[in-house]
Amino acid sequence: TNAMTITTNTATAMTIDNSGRVTMPNQPSIVLGGSTGGYATVNSGSVAPFNNIETQTGGSNYNTSTYRYTAPVAGWYQVTFHALSQSEIEQEWRLRKNATIVRRNFQPSSSIRSWSFSTQVYCAVNDYLEIESGLSNNNNIYMSSGVNMYSWVSYRLLG
Repeated sequence: TNAMTITTNTATAMTIDNSGRVTMPNQPSIVLGGSTGGYATVNSGSVAPFNNIETQTGGSNYNTSTYRYTAPVAGWYQVTFHALSQSEIEQEWRLRKNATIVRRNFQPSSSIRSWSFSTQVYCAVNDYLEIESGLSNNNNIYMSSGVNMYSWVSYRLLG
């Protein structure tokens, strides 16, 4: 069989190769880090300051001032988050959709400095997502060192 490509007037929208792999180069996705070298303070109840767009496809859907990702298309989104803390403290990180908590990641141990979670969440068009620090602890997260990202978040439309 032959590969199939679906195009619009200006770009390739989707390709199915001979092996059945599907690629959609404009499918909304973004990977974010922090432009701050070293640590950034995230106070309890505050949104993590991911202000450096590492990669992005499918339009400009992230606000580097409010730290919100706005869904351009209705569907299921994969959200993956990782943070490296300056100190070993109890932590909670929350995924919020339209200011409502939809997922929590809690680490009760004071011997851990690294937190991660990955989840899926359904969004309507213009719903927004953000990562918030919870509990009463302020957290200094290590954002970057040169080209190395130590704390980051990604949002990707699954379909």
